[in-house]
Amino acid sequence: NGLLLLLTEGFMYKPASSTFYGPRFLTGAVGRSVTHQCFYSITPANKHDRKFWCKKGRDGVCYTIISTTDFISKDYMGRVALEDVPQNGTFMVTMTQLKTSDTGSYRCGIGPTNRDLFVSLNLTVSAGTVMGQGGGQVPCATHCFKQLWA
Repeated sequence: NGLLLLLTEGFMYKPASSTFYGPRFLTGAVGRSVTHQCFYSITPANKHDRKFWCKKGRDGVCYTIISTTDFISKDYMGRVALEDVPQNGTFMVTMTQLKTSDTGSYRCGIGPTNRDLFVSLNLTVSAGTVMGQGGGQVPCATHCFKQLWA
């Protein structure tokens, strides 16, 4: 788990270390909420670096919805929140008042751009009721994550 050094705008920058993970699929129902939890290694770089949640557009660019740099996209104002808990190496993104148009590919990650260290996931918002394991542990291929449902 070494750090990659990049030269950015005339100064050295150490991006987040390489351990970052979270669930790959989320489901929610129209009008309801979903919380996505991302995990990262507890390192000085990771603790203080920008955390972000973005949605990929049709052009392949991941547009920031919310970040720890006090940015919230106007399209999501009032229905998205990000809580970073650096001492636990995790941050949670909650989206409320889900719409079918929220269906798509998202990234949660760390770094000054949305192309640094991230996990991609797909959110599917359906018109029907979604059953989930509220607060339960859900196994995945190489690790476990906590899926929270509202």
